[in-house]
Amino acid sequence: MNVRDSGDWRSGTRSLSQRRLQTLAREVATSLPGVSHGRPFVEKLDVYKVGDKLFMIVTDDPYERIITLKADPDHASALRDHFQTVTFGRYLDKGHWISVGAGRGITPQLLTELVNTSYQLVVESMPVRDRPKNSRT
Repeated sequence: MNVRDSGDWRSGTRSLSQRRLQTLAREVATSLPGVSHGRPFVEKLDVYKVGDKLFMIVTDDPYERIITLKADPDHASALRDHFQTVTFGRYLDKGHWISVGAGRGITPQLLTELVNTSYQLVVESMPVRDRPKNSRT
């Protein structure tokens, strides 16, 4: 589903287009402490890590523009129930990962929260000595 957005897409109230979804996810992820990214698997998968732990994948396939994020299983279930374009995570453990595509209700505010939460879940699983400086944990 390609939902067109109008007005200021950063305002948090309008649904994101596929292109904006991926752009914003990348911007949010790269603004977080200790984040690196690359394409270690295949060219179409832009993989984001904190330290050596994966927290987001951006799929650069024109037919499948999604992002995949770590999520608490209960929250992931609620998101899948509420949003048509949130599905079980592609590529990874389906219980702890979600894939998000553009669609109704997928706003900049929600996407920013999802990226930040994925990052925090991964940072919290790291030994304190390995956590990036300035992370919120």
